[in-house]
Amino acid sequence: MARPRRRGGRLAFVAAVKKAISRWRAELPRRRGAAGKTPPGVAGFYYYLRIVAAMYWQEPNDDRAITMNPLSKFVVGLLTAAIFFFGIFPQPLLNSLRGAPAPIAQAAR
Repeated sequence: MARPRRRGGRLAFVAAVKKAISRWRAELPRRRGAAGKTPPGVAGFYYYLRIVAAMYWQEPNDDRAITMNPLSKFVVGLLTAAIFFFGIFPQPLLNSLRGAPAPIAQAAR
């Protein structure tokens, strides 16, 4: 079963990418040492766009459902619950960092 294509989706996506690139270029001269950060940023941007393009503009190779074994489902559910729990109640995690070495505790602030 083919996915329905959205009209104007590609145009909106291209406009958003152009806007992001223009903001990045406008901010580039203000950054110090930006030349060292530019190649990894461009590479990351390129690979991210490949994933987005594959999701929206390529037809799927097959229509099989994704299967997961019960242990994987349990681990994904547990990690999802932990993300929500620590996102809503971060204090237990922050309290556990009080006894941590100084560099780790400073990075968490």
